[in-house]
Amino acid sequence: MKINISTKLILNYLLLVALVFSSTTFIILHKLNFESKVQLENELVTKARLISEFIPVQIIKQENINQIQPLVRIAKQKAQARITIIAKDGQVLGDSESEPEAMENHRSRPEVIDALQGKIGVSTRYSYTLQKKMLYVAIPAKTSQGEIGGTIRVALPLTTVNTLTVNILPNLWIGIIVALILTIILGYISAHVITKPIRQINAMTQQAIKGNWSQKIPVTTQDEMGSLAKSLNLLFQQVQGNIEAIKNEQNKITAIISSMSEGVIACDTDSRILLINKSIEKTFNVTAADCQNKMLLEAIRNNELDEILSLTLRSGQAQQSELSILVPIQKIFQIYASPLKKEDQTVGAVLVMHDITELKHLENVRKEFISNVSHELKTPLTSIKGFIETLLAGALEDKNNNRRFLSIIQEHADRLGKLINDILELSKLESKEIRLEFQPSDLREIIKKTVETFTPQLVKSKVTCSINIKDPLPQVQADQDKITQVLINLIDNAIKFNKENGSIMITAELQPDSLKVSIKDTGIGLPAADLPRIFERFYRVDKARSRDLGGTGLGLSIVKHIIEAHHGQVGIESIQERGSTFWFTLPI
Repeated sequence: MKINISTKLILNYLLLVALVFSSTTFIILHKLNFESKVQLENELVTKARLISEFIPVQIIKQENINQIQPLVRIAKQKAQARITIIAKDGQVLGDSESEPEAMENHRSRPEVIDALQGKIGVSTRYSYTLQKKMLYVAIPAKTSQGEIGGTIRVALPLTTVNTLTVNILPNLWIGIIVALILTIILGYISAHVITKPIRQINAMTQQAIKGNWSQKIPVTTQDEMGSLAKSLNLLFQQVQGNIEAIKNEQNKITAIISSMSEGVIACDTDSRILLINKSIEKTFNVTAADCQNKMLLEAIRNNELDEILSLTLRSGQAQQSELSILVPIQKIFQIYASPLKKEDQTVGAVLVMHDITELKHLENVRKEFISNVSHELKTPLTSIKGFIETLLAGALEDKNNNRRFLSIIQEHADRLGKLINDILELSKLESKEIRLEFQPSDLREIIKKTVETFTPQLVKSKVTCSINIKDPLPQVQADQDKITQVLINLIDNAIKFNKENGSIMITAELQPDSLKVSIKDTGIGLPAADLPRIFERFYRVDKARSRDLGGTGLGLSIVKHIIEAHHGQVGIESIQERGSTFWFTLPI
């Protein structure tokens, strides 16, 4: 909520008055309470001394309760206070409010301790006998020789002091309320007078914001407000004269920006930023306002970019370079830096950043793909060629080995065929050529049928596979053949890389907006360093074993593309030598 200056001034006045009156009230009440208590103590001391004359110390020393108790009852009528006669050993000999025999020893009471030492004892505490907070005053009962023979204690409730305080409080609050009302009235009048020039300046400033720079603020005082009004009038006059020059510069800048579709940075000869466009703001996570007139390296902390700018400004020649940025994501830019010249003098430079990240990525993917495919094809082709040469060299007539050689050639040919099929499948998935046939699908049934096809392989590998799906699962929209292909790849891997007598557990659970399927094995597991790359094409942790088991290195990449085509997610959790859990989700 917006609060104006007048309201703030009034609130300050109110706060000040409230603090002053609250402090004063506290001090007065505290002082009054203290004085009342002191007066009450003096009154009790006087009463105790009168009682000491009525009940002599010789009677107290005799410790005759039957003689003392009636005297105490009589003394109470005159003193109008609670009276207690206490022996030197702390025994209660008489009490105006209770039977002495029923009362405990009082030697440990603070006021009694002081009285037995020859002093006037004073104490304030709650009396459980009278159920009140009491003020106790005790004096020693002395003989003429100065011997202390006991203690005379007189007590009154503190309600007298509290009643006095309560009676004064209403008058104090009335005074505070009246003062606050007067403060509001006077504060409003004062604040209105003080803030009137400020309101005038604010109104003129608002008009200036709208473009009316020809106005003048009236100068009615010679104080700080008058000086501010004069300064603003001078400012308006200067701004009006600079507007045309600024518009001309803006037209030049707009022409430069409008001709560029990439990131643009314009700097002066001191490397201070004159302007940046939206592309630069997004790339470096900065704003044009924050970068204005700052050094390039101060606003955009990139040494390579600053070096390109510095070289352009020093040489006065256009420069070209590549720039890699890692934050927030890796991007590669082609930088074109051109000097801005005026009368053959370099007055600045313009940097244009062309994003070539995708081109570089495609180039790297192409190189990596060709390298991986060549490597994968080379091994089986070399084997096929070697065995064919062996057969042609005479092994064809060797009946003991020729069929084995042909079987090996067939095995490598099948591997080549599988590799080519996987490459074609992955290529179609990446190019979106395959059109998925979405239909309502029962995931539990798909998992069950897929596992049944692995029965011979499970028996041969001595691995058990179980399905643990407790909750009823809703149907999902999915391509059943592709989901089956995903399960085949994951279950096949779980079998191949499992241990003898190992196990596989397949679970499916309902999540807020998806179904999650997990395939957990007790196999060899994967190193933590390899997990981020496990779904890349041709990536293998144990290349030799993977090839021996007939893997192409494309299965998990195909799984990832199929699940992402279903708008799901895929992942892995693994601990080396303890097993792996591959999982994927499908939207409900």
